[in-house]
Amino acid sequence: MIRRYWYRVALVWAFGYAAASPFRASAQSANNLPVSAALAVHVRLGHTPGDRTQDEAELHNLTGKTITAYKIALTVLYSDGQIVRADLSEDLLWKIALVDVFPDATFPGDEGFLGPNQTRISKKLRFGDRPGGIAPVRVEGGAVAIVYKDRTAVGDPDYIASVLAQRRRAADEMAPVVAEMDKILSDGEIRRAVTKQKNMPEVMNIPSAEKRFGRQLGARIESLNRGAAAERRIANDLRVRFYVGYVGGPLLIVQRAFDGYKAQQAAYAAGSTRLAKGKLTRPTTPTS
Repeated sequence: MIRRYWYRVALVWAFGYAAASPFRASAQSANNLPVSAALAVHVRLGHTPGDRTQDEAELHNLTGKTITAYKIALTVLYSDGQIVRADLSEDLLWKIALVDVFPDATFPGDEGFLGPNQTRISKKLRFGDRPGGIAPVRVEGGAVAIVYKDRTAVGDPDYIASVLAQRRRAADEMAPVVAEMDKILSDGEIRRAVTKQKNMPEVMNIPSAEKRFGRQLGARIESLNRGAAAERRIANDLRVRFYVGYVGGPLLIVQRAFDGYKAQQAAYAAGSTRLAKGKLTRPTTPTS
């Protein structure tokens, strides 16, 4: 989510282009570690068809730890001297959890991760030209908060607290869905079918087990839909995530989808608490 604050300045910068520029700001720290020393931010301005401006933020992890969530602050200068101040935040934990379970998988359109010494390109910024074709000419950005995979964090304490709270809510909402699917997939016939498809890739379908899965999941969704609001939410999650598009297909695909979902729930649960102060480490390979 991007928040914008509009200001007016008297000075108009006399250049009509923008290149990648490092953020120059005072460091902010929640545990005596400067955020600016942990995550470098460079912003590029580009133009899409129709001459609408599209920004890209290149984020480079300067530490030896994996970053799972971050918040960056941006200052955008337009050609008429007007300034937009904004922030962009992102929690990558769900995607990191999937990669941990499926290390060989690819994610179409992925913009990279923030492991030690890694770079991520964020294309989530959409400022665009203002009325009259007034375009951005320069953007500066810098990190204001970071949450690491080891559950240490640095920077804006309010943002850090909000990330942990959101993860806890997600973990709590996903937990009953995990419990329901665990019960269904532990059925003997269904489990044997999944094992067979794992061991024999040429076996694409096992109709009797697939029908059994569909009946059990459908019946459970119907039962939950007759309950209170919380149960109906569980029913909807089961329907959207594991019934629509899966029933009648290979059970191994269902199992893999569930493995990813379960890993995400576990990651949110584990990542919703913060450890005590952690030591900032540098990567073993030099940064460019």
